[in-house]
Order: sequence, then structure tokens, then C-alpha cells
Amino acid sequence: MRCVRVPLTLQFVGIGSDLPAYFSQDFGAVFTSTIDKYVYAMATPCQSGSDILSNDVACRNILKQVGVGDGHDVAIMSDLRGSAALGFYEAASTAVVMCADTSKEPDSVINRSLEVSRIAHYGECAQRSVAYSAMYGGTNLWHSRYPDGYVANDSIRIQQNDMVRFFEHVSLYSVDVPGNSRNSLTKYAYQVRNDQDAFDSQQKISENVRSFVDSFLEKRYDICGECMSSEWELRKAINPNITTTTVDNFIAIARSVGAWGVNVLGYGNRLYLLILSSIHAKAAISTTLNPLMSIPVGFTNDGAFVLVERNKRKSF
Repeated sequence: MRCVRVPLTLQFVGIGSDLPAYFSQDFGAVFTSTIDKYVYAMATPCQSGSDILSNDVACRNILKQVGVGDGHDVAIMSDLRGSAALGFYEAASTAVVMCADTSKEPDSVINRSLEVSRIAHYGECAQRSVAYSAMYGGTNLWHSRYPDGYVANDSIRIQQNDMVRFFEHVSLYSVDVPGNSRNSLTKYAYQVRNDQDAFDSQQKISENVRSFVDSFLEKRYDICGECMSSEWELRKAINPNITTTTVDNFIAIARSVGAWGVNVLGYGNRLYLLILSSIHAKAAISTTLNPLMSIPVGFTNDGAFVLVERNKRKSF
């Protein structure tokens, strides 16, 4: 038996610039960080009739379709349900591959994870930045390089203590949006690919990442928040269907009581409000967003980690 733990990931800015519709034509960038919420997988070799047990039926079906975990009985658990927007599919597939095949090198695991990611995101979202974060952990600035979509980690000097301090200003809330179409991501990609104004807006989103990073390094977290809100407005301009009146109202409420900025993660029936604010404003934000589920999150530098393997422990 083998048990693997893999962290979930937040994308603070640059969302959409990892779409092939965009990075096949221009330069993209995504700022990501892994969090102390995890996906777990346990695998036991079996002779025949292997199965995958997961509360997420879509995840189970996709993993079986790709053949991840063949020859093993696999169980998948997550600290958060409905967390596709936080890299659940990438984390789950990474965990299962590491459980089922101990011989695979990290890059091979990532490539298998991307097979799952492309199906989960309707073939539109490369998500390589999230797959790398799931494997290696930490904070990263990922560049999608024109024209082949090659993704590289841009080394930015960030001390772990600085990230822990930054996360003191981070809040995360989940918003259930019944009837919101999961394939709005496909519609978003279509707009970027076929509409020049939409492409120009996505270009501004990519350029906005550098402003976020510069402000982060200067510890101007209020400006980081403004960058997040600017990105959200640009994404809505590309495709208004990615939001709802309910989501917009909650964002307006958070801003009215002191949030520096808000970005929205996800495209489906469950969205996440990623909020930056002063530590003092977090209590007021929590009170005004009381109908929503608050998710305590902290920074982790850990990547994929083998918890159990015949009493051995191993990390990447």
C-alpha cells in the first residue's frame, strides 16, 4: 500500500493566460501558491477488477478514462469538496500516479496529470502551472512562452516567512452558483481566440501579473489586491457569463468593508472568492459574507509527499 498527499493550489493572477487560445499567440504568466489543503490517494495493487473510489464522480470517470491507476484499487479523499478551481484534478491525478507507479520521474507524473487536466477542463486549459505546483509546491511565477506553450518557472526570491505573512491577508470563500455552466471556460477561450478585444483584455491580464509581483516583493499587498480586482474586471469583459449577480454583490460587499481586492477562481457551479485585505478588515469581511462558507487557508511549501510506503517517507 502507498499513500500520497498533494497540495491544492491558488492562482492569484494571470488566470486565462494558460489557455492555449492565448499562449499560442502571445506571452502568458500565472502567479501560483500551494496551500495547506490537500488531496490524498491510497493505492493497493490488485490482480483484476481495479477501481477508483472518489466522492467526485467526474474525477473518477476521467482517471479511469485515461487509465491512471490501472492495476490498483485507489481511494481519493480531499480536504475540500468541489475544489476543481483549486487544482483538484491536477492534485488527484498526481497523487494517483505516484501511488500506482513508483518508478515514474516527476516530469512523467506531471505529463500524466496534464492528460487528466485537459479532459477535466474541456481541452482548453493547459494548467501546467498548477500541475507543477502540485508536484513541487511553493510559490511560483509560471511563464507560458509563445509559440509552443512551453512553461518555465521564473525564479523570484521569496522567503517562506514572507509568504506566511502574506497569507495573513488572504481569505477564501466558496460560492455555490446553481445552473452556472461548467463549459463557460470553453466560451471564454472561444472569445479569446476569435475576438480581438477579448484577446487584448487577456493581454492586459498577463501584463498585470508583473505589477502584482513587483508589489508583492515590495510588500504593497494593497496594490496586489487592486491587481486582482483589475484582472477580474478584465475577465468579465471577455465573457460576462463567468459571473452572476450574486457573485458581483458579494464582491461589492467585501470591497465596501475594506477588502483591497478580490479575484474569482473557477468557472462552474462552485466559485471561490479570493480576497486580499488588511488583517483588521478580515473580521468585518467575514461578518458581511456570513452566508458563504469561509475556508481557512495558509501557505505550504510542500509539494507531493509520500506519507506511507512500507514505513518509508519520501518527498519531492
